[in-house]
Amino acid sequence: MIARLHRDAMRDMVEASERHDSPTLDENLDRAVRSALDMLVRFPEMGPAHRTQKTVRVLTLTGLPFVLPYRIDGDVITVLAVAHTSRRPGYWYRRK
Repeated sequence: MIARLHRDAMRDMVEASERHDSPTLDENLDRAVRSALDMLVRFPEMGPAHRTQKTVRVLTLTGLPFVLPYRIDGDVITVLAVAHTSRRPGYWYRRK
């Protein structure tokens, strides 16, 4: 099992960094996302199913206002977004 970030999820992280301009947030977010990817490899179904996108699960980052919607396709876990909880819900729905 491998976990990867969708290219738009990487862009989400860059945008969060630019919006908040906080080195501490950057470090904490980077560390939390890396830790979440490691956890997802070990426990791929740990996040509950999304309420409307049933093929997607969502992992909440502890201590940060971000969630990671992700999809499991065989042995590959793809994190579709690094979504700040104040962003418009579902902006990432069309990501594959």
